[in-house]
Amino acid sequence: MGRLVEEVREWNTPVVGAYLLWCFTRGFVNNHPNGDAPVAILHFIALGILTNQEICNAINGHRPNLPSLIRWFNEEKKSDLLACLNQRIRQKRNYTLKSIDIAVASGLLAWDSDTAKLYPASLRIKKETASKGISVQSIGKKAEILGKW
Repeated sequence: MGRLVEEVREWNTPVVGAYLLWCFTRGFVNNHPNGDAPVAILHFIALGILTNQEICNAINGHRPNLPSLIRWFNEEKKSDLLACLNQRIRQKRNYTLKSIDIAVASGLLAWDSDTAKLYPASLRIKKETASKGISVQSIGKKAEILGKW
C-alpha cells in the first residue's frame, strides 16, 4: 500500500501539471495558423481533461480534431464523462493554478499580461532524461495532441 500512496502523491503534484500545461501550450502554438498562444482559461480545461484517465486514454493521434473525440464519446456511449467535465475543472482549479504558477516560475511558460495568454518556452531535453518517466511523457504527448486540436 505504501508504494501506491507514493505513486498517487507523485502524480498529484502540480509539477506534473506544469509539464502537461507546457506540452499542451506547445502543441497549441505549434499548430496554430498564426503561432498564437492559448488564453489561460484553456489550461484549466486541458488539465481537467488530462487528469481524467478515461478521457485521456481516448486522446490519440488517430483523430484529426476535437470534434472527432467528442463524437467518439457519443458513439461509445460515454458522454457522461464529458458532461461531468465542468465539475472536474472546478475540482482541479487550485491544482491548475499551482501548476501554472510553477510553470511560469520555472520558465516553462511565460504570461502575456495584456492578452492573458501563456506562451511555451523552448527547451532541449537530454536523451537520458527523456527516457525517464515514460508514463508522464506519454500523457505529455496527449497534451500536445489536445493543444493541436
